[in-house]
Amino acid sequence: MKYASLSLSLLNVLCLSTSWVTATSLEFRRVAQSSASSKRGSLLPSTSSGLHARGTSGDGPGNNRMNNHVDVRYSANITLGGKEFVVALDTGSADLWVFPDDRGEGLYNITDIPVEQRYGDGSIGVNGTVAFASFQMGSFNVPQQAFIHVESANAPGLKEYGVDGLLGLGFNSVIVSPINQAVKGQWGQNATLGSTVLTNIFSQDGRNESNFIALDLSRTDDLEDTDGGSFSIGEYAEPWKAVAQAPKLYQYPQGGYRWTTLLDGITVGGTPLSLSSLLRGVPEGRLIAFIDTGDSAAVLQRNLQNDLYSYIPGAATFSQGDSRVWIIPCNTTTIVEFTFGFDFGDSDGTAAGQPYIQFLAKTDPAKATAQVALIRSRTMADLPPEIEPAKLVEMLSAEDPTVRPGNAPLSAASFSTQELPSAQESRSSVDKYGPVIIGLMAVNAVIGVILLALSVLNLIQRRGLARGATRSALLYVPVKSHATSEQGIGSEDAVPQNKKEKEDAKDNSADVKCEQPPPTPELPVPPSSANP
Repeated sequence: MKYASLSLSLLNVLCLSTSWVTATSLEFRRVAQSSASSKRGSLLPSTSSGLHARGTSGDGPGNNRMNNHVDVRYSANITLGGKEFVVALDTGSADLWVFPDDRGEGLYNITDIPVEQRYGDGSIGVNGTVAFASFQMGSFNVPQQAFIHVESANAPGLKEYGVDGLLGLGFNSVIVSPINQAVKGQWGQNATLGSTVLTNIFSQDGRNESNFIALDLSRTDDLEDTDGGSFSIGEYAEPWKAVAQAPKLYQYPQGGYRWTTLLDGITVGGTPLSLSSLLRGVPEGRLIAFIDTGDSAAVLQRNLQNDLYSYIPGAATFSQGDSRVWIIPCNTTTIVEFTFGFDFGDSDGTAAGQPYIQFLAKTDPAKATAQVALIRSRTMADLPPEIEPAKLVEMLSAEDPTVRPGNAPLSAASFSTQELPSAQESRSSVDKYGPVIIGLMAVNAVIGVILLALSVLNLIQRRGLARGATRSALLYVPVKSHATSEQGIGSEDAVPQNKKEKEDAKDNSADVKCEQPPPTPELPVPPSSANP
């Protein structure tokens, strides 16, 4: 094997392409639909012939509008049972579900098979029954798509942004698909009616495109709502076709059921942080990164959280109870980079059958840094003067005795760094892999002051997307770096599965705030533990 590295800045990573090399390796096989459903009554007749793409604006026919909700949620329009819904896209789960609709039911065939989808620590999720309906997204049609007909839900961070449900983009396996598990449990292991949306699309007769999805993520100036970006199946948006030639980051551990790969390094302002995985069998100096579009926050070990923010010039921290809060200057432009190692495959240049991820940078770091200062100064023009983070901590601790100022930020001279593995360094083989709990859930550009999302909830369509812009009032919101015990929608697979792993991974959350001085010093209210 030959290895090289790929460095991604928080200021310039906007495009994620995830590809399945073969249908077999990810179970996206061409399969006949099971007739076992007769046990619960026949399915409703397909209404797909009456469905059509919404409008022809944008880059081509059949375009849907992409909605970017303050860089926290990205949504898509789908049609389910003849009714339109806005759904968040999530690579961290596999199934489709929608909230109960006040407009009335669509044309559904609802079974009495119970099913639930849980996220994070299990406190977030939905409960309902398996149902079937015709499905359309862009020019894709699935006559009989399984989904969760939700009867009860605790899923914050969706309805607040006008999102009606969630569409999973994960693997077609009972490990990550409660619908698949429920259907097979009811009708036998050969039943395929519970297949995911992507599996049904990939297995359609006459389809000869490659089995991959590609995302082009939009970004706002300062957390306004805006339209833009793209999410395609089996093809790339015209401006970003170069992602097809980007280095391939293969799934790790091989044969898993998550979009995970190895993370080789994290640098803050050019200074590397020391990496040490909590999981058994992971190569020394590396972490497993879970690329999840279902959460806008990054899940990091507490020592990495502290190390990362300690290197932001002017940053300060305080603790209150079990929570630790970092405050950073509003105009900081410190760049955080995540480095991924990749191999060129075997001697013949192949790595057959392995799922992989590709990233393409579409932003010039130097220009982006300059734009941060310009945009942020414009945003802050009508606000009170910024207060220094250390001064704010002093004010808070004077006002409330439960507030404990943190240690002074680390200096570069006192920080003990660890060199990243060289490109030529050989990698030891890994025989056993633990469950993935270290997540690069999304890359929060707190450091660059602009919120990006590697993890996204994006709009999907087949032939490009309409682009436009809808601005709303400027808004500052806290950005939360979740602990493994406080994850939001799309994070169920990052949960430790046994007591030992839970103890190893146990961590406190860290809030990160860009502060303006309040009229009267008072403690900032932490965001919801689900999603910002």
